[in-house]
Amino acid sequence: MATSQRGYFVENKGQWPKQVLFSAKLNYGDFFIEKDGSFTIKVLTPHQVDHILGHKHDENNHDHKVSNGHSNPNIINGHTFKVKFIGANFEKQFTSKPAGNFHVNLFHGKSEENWVSNLNPYSEITLQEVYPKTDLKIYFNKNSIKYDFILHPFADPKKIKIKYLNLDKINFHPKKISLKTSAGIVTDENPISYFLSQPSKVIATNFEQIDSNTFTLKTGIDNINETLIIDPQLNFASFTGATLDNWGYTATYDENGFAYAGGIAFNGGYPTTLGSFQSIYGGGQIDMTISKFSPDGSNLIYSTYIGGDGLEAPHSMVVNSNNELIIYGITSSLNYPVSPNGYDKTFNGGNGVFASNILEFQSGTDIVITKLSLNGDTILGSTYYGGSGNDALNDPYNFSGLSYNYADDYRGEVTTDNANNIFISSVTSSNNLPTPNGFQTTYGGGGQDGCVAKFNQDLSAIIWGSYFGGNGDDACYASKQNSSGETYITGGSNSSNITLNGRSSNNNGGIDGFIARISANGSTILNGTFVGTTSYDQSYFVEVDFDDKVYCFGQSLGVMPTTAGVYKNSNGKQFLQKYSADLSTLEAATVIGSGNGRINIVPGAFMVSNCKEVYLSGWGGLVNSDNVGTQNMPITSDAYQNNTDGSDFYFMLLGPDFTSLKYGSYFGGAGVSEHVDGGTSRFDRSGTIYQAVCAGCGASSAFPVTPTAYSTTNNSSNCNLAIVKMDISKLTANIKFTKDSAHCKNDPVFFKNESTGGDEYEWIYPDGSISKSFDGEFFFSDTGEYIISLIAIDSTQCPFSDTANVKVQVVEIPEVSIDIDTFVCANDSLTIHTIGGPSDNNYTWWSENSTYSEQGSSIIIHPDTTTEYFVEYSNQCGSDTTNIEIPVFYPPKNSSIGDTTCEEDIPSYFFFNDPDYVISELNKKPFEIINDSIYFPKNKQDTYYMITESSCGSSIDTFNITITTIDESSTPDTTICAGSRLELYVNGGEEYLWTSPNLEESTTDSSLIVYPHQNEVYTSIIFKGNCIAYDTVNIDVIPSPHQNVDNEQIINFGNGFSVDLNDDYQYTWTPNEFLNCNNCNSVNGFPDKDITYFFTYSDNQNCQFTDSIVVKVIFPIYIPNTFTPNGDGRNEIFKAESEVLEEYELIIYDRWGNLAFQSSDLSHGWDGTINGNPQPQDVYVYKLRYMLKHTRKWREKVGIVSLIR
Repeated sequence: MATSQRGYFVENKGQWPKQVLFSAKLNYGDFFIEKDGSFTIKVLTPHQVDHILGHKHDENNHDHKVSNGHSNPNIINGHTFKVKFIGANFEKQFTSKPAGNFHVNLFHGKSEENWVSNLNPYSEITLQEVYPKTDLKIYFNKNSIKYDFILHPFADPKKIKIKYLNLDKINFHPKKISLKTSAGIVTDENPISYFLSQPSKVIATNFEQIDSNTFTLKTGIDNINETLIIDPQLNFASFTGATLDNWGYTATYDENGFAYAGGIAFNGGYPTTLGSFQSIYGGGQIDMTISKFSPDGSNLIYSTYIGGDGLEAPHSMVVNSNNELIIYGITSSLNYPVSPNGYDKTFNGGNGVFASNILEFQSGTDIVITKLSLNGDTILGSTYYGGSGNDALNDPYNFSGLSYNYADDYRGEVTTDNANNIFISSVTSSNNLPTPNGFQTTYGGGGQDGCVAKFNQDLSAIIWGSYFGGNGDDACYASKQNSSGETYITGGSNSSNITLNGRSSNNNGGIDGFIARISANGSTILNGTFVGTTSYDQSYFVEVDFDDKVYCFGQSLGVMPTTAGVYKNSNGKQFLQKYSADLSTLEAATVIGSGNGRINIVPGAFMVSNCKEVYLSGWGGLVNSDNVGTQNMPITSDAYQNNTDGSDFYFMLLGPDFTSLKYGSYFGGAGVSEHVDGGTSRFDRSGTIYQAVCAGCGASSAFPVTPTAYSTTNNSSNCNLAIVKMDISKLTANIKFTKDSAHCKNDPVFFKNESTGGDEYEWIYPDGSISKSFDGEFFFSDTGEYIISLIAIDSTQCPFSDTANVKVQVVEIPEVSIDIDTFVCANDSLTIHTIGGPSDNNYTWWSENSTYSEQGSSIIIHPDTTTEYFVEYSNQCGSDTTNIEIPVFYPPKNSSIGDTTCEEDIPSYFFFNDPDYVISELNKKPFEIINDSIYFPKNKQDTYYMITESSCGSSIDTFNITITTIDESSTPDTTICAGSRLELYVNGGEEYLWTSPNLEESTTDSSLIVYPHQNEVYTSIIFKGNCIAYDTVNIDVIPSPHQNVDNEQIINFGNGFSVDLNDDYQYTWTPNEFLNCNNCNSVNGFPDKDITYFFTYSDNQNCQFTDSIVVKVIFPIYIPNTFTPNGDGRNEIFKAESEVLEEYELIIYDRWGNLAFQSSDLSHGWDGTINGNPQPQDVYVYKLRYMLKHTRKWREKVGIVSLIR
């Protein structure tokens, strides 16, 4: 497998300044989402970073013969700018999409307050309602950070205003905005917009410039009636990428097969200034990165960053029996995160120095050792270890040649014993290193000494420590403990005054390797031997087998001894040796390599199995430019990779005592120089290599990866940490089983045996039973997580076995219910969690108004009102859904019914009905609560002070009770004549309303004009403040006398009418035309037109009444509808007849519109002929125009007449 970090956002939980909401890494910088509605973007010049970090990896870049005076232009130009969304609110709710099931831990600096654990990584964040009805989604798209506006129906895109700040120059082109920074160009191209329902239909959208650096968005849509996506094409060009360079240093494993990879990554920190900047790279801002992966490499379990303000790198890692990770490394930070009880909590200093990979430790270096918890989220122990000189760095500038290979600077190893005590082997140039109880307590001289130390398991105390060195330069690279608790160390030395009591007691000349056996209490070197020739020789790893025999693995340019019966490559320059426990006897020795007399590989990992088989790994090629590379290394027929480009890894397996080549293979990508940047990797006891790799330099993804690996591509623009887990033993137990799928209770589960190299097999089942069948089958009768083990045995070996385990998750049709931790106050957070359900990510949560991206058994909500929440759990055995209503409590909101009361009302004070509310004080007077209210005496003004407390807060309220009085006055009751005008009035209030049963329209004026014809009661409603008063006006109406008269008279023209009124009154008639008397009670009239007469009279109460008579005059005109011109003398002529016609015109048409007759002679009618010709029997149309004698006005009438013969 191989891995590479993907991009993700993490929420700010204290690791950044308070204004930051989320952050993410760019390939050459950092990206911050901030509360003020902005992005803060820090970018560095890519080629300068690549140069400073030293990862171009050509043959001239890593010459280990570097002088102190070499050129190091360690200047980085950078730029920090802002993208500000004017008027946006980023602090409302957000939703997120997880980047994976792993978590992120950040241990930066000494202060535990800055240690943040279990951060959830997000690949996508949606900030809700940043503008009205508009959300903002920020997400990783491949290797780039992008953002979309999500406009819901009726949103206004013109409210979006984007302001670019602190740039060198802004160029606005028709289709893009170019943002010039001192580190490069960033472009924001015209957005792509589309409706969510039609993503393939692009909607024209453009930037519109408001001023020199502010822009808005214009779409071709007038009204947004469905969800619209606006996708600006912001491109960070060379700055983008999920991660910065993340180099490969060290790897290890645990007993369950989890893989751990350690490397370094750039940590730029939060920008303190905006605009362009230039920093002198002083070795700081490089942190250790520790990643834990699932056994098959498909999942990242956690990603932990450890460091201070300087530079850190991990050299070696090991997992103890409690599955806790111990890291040994180097630091130049004065504030490296050490534990409160750490043995040494103070950085000890040293001299500024460059390592061979051009990392500068400006403040000198110390050894650091850190122990992490199982989940990587807690530092269980951490300490410095060092003196006043440089420690941990195998300094290449001593010119001793010990740092022979690229990244030999970072040698050393950490191991543990059966009691989980911690051992480190390293190097120091300090003459005051703590060495209690050591076999050599003083500095040996020369440029550097090797050192070795034993700490207790929480790193709070050193048990013993010692130098190993003489008058030259010395280094300890590895250590191992035997069954008696004695420690073997190995390394390189050019000291001439060290004497060891073993096979080779003295240095053979130049640089030699060595092995030393140290007593269990660290006080004595029991035995030792130099390993070497008169040429360059170094031993990089030491191993102890089941019989306490000692092995070493190293490089030599001399002629190293070989023993009879071993597999060897003549003139090979990598050596393997086996010694007796007291190091007096060389029991087996061989050399391997291409045979051309040059070194091929840099040792990377070494292990001797319980069957005494020997495993090794190494790398070579252009990065280690003084050496020949990996060509022509011994390869077996079953090799994973049988060819090389010369810059690959090499894995080898030899039989016991090096007697046979069992496996040899290359591993690497074509055309890419894979390597290690320093540190150890490991084989587990079954023969599986866990190898850290600095892979893909130059942004290549050619490194071999498995299809299900956590990341199958290099997401950096240069190098990335990869880890290889590969079983190179000849015996491999393997179970074909889809571990991620759950199985239903009471169903049989089948397991397929895909082991290799075995001839016997044992299946171990959860109930303790053992089956020796080839394939496995088990019936699970209960739910839970179970381990199924398969042991593959090769009975022809020592014996030799390998074990494979799979986890089986057995489930049933789920039943879930929801609980809450406690009550929730409005807008506070609350965790809703399921009861009794599984703890996996098969949940779907939603509420009445929204959905949630979380898929676990709990969610955190921030309700502002009582809301119903739902959860569904699904697996292949079924699903279940349940819901819960979350009541939301509010802080007390004491609210009286106004602070004033009305006269004669009883004042009351109401507060929200909540049993959690307690009134703790009320003017220190007794009170009684009735129906959630407190009642006070009426008509009494007073001041009250009240404190109300609840679990959601408290409220203090001071209020005055004042009495509002309405002194109203209005129209008095009165008597009027029927129909008389009367103006009513009222006053004393602020607003009014008049009502009455017969009032057609109410009014809000203070006055009202009425004309009543019957007795009426008018009610006025007077409003003042919150008070209401009522008043009534009673109106007695004197009715008009009854007149026995028909008020409508209809007469024919020429006829008259007569009226007889009550003779008790005097009358006046108007008008008086056509009347015989205008003041009589009996009147005759002969009108020749329609007319209305009014008569007025008064009663004895001086009420005057007026009534009327309407006279309608009918003017009869006779027009027949049929005539019969048949000569019988009857009805022969058709014409109009009337006594009131003054003039007239008669026109007749046939049915086709032809004129049949026309005459203006009143005595002349139509005889049914045209020009003397009788017309046929038919229906004809006539039009009669006429003028009445008394009107002198023309009128018209149209009709039909039937001619019948």
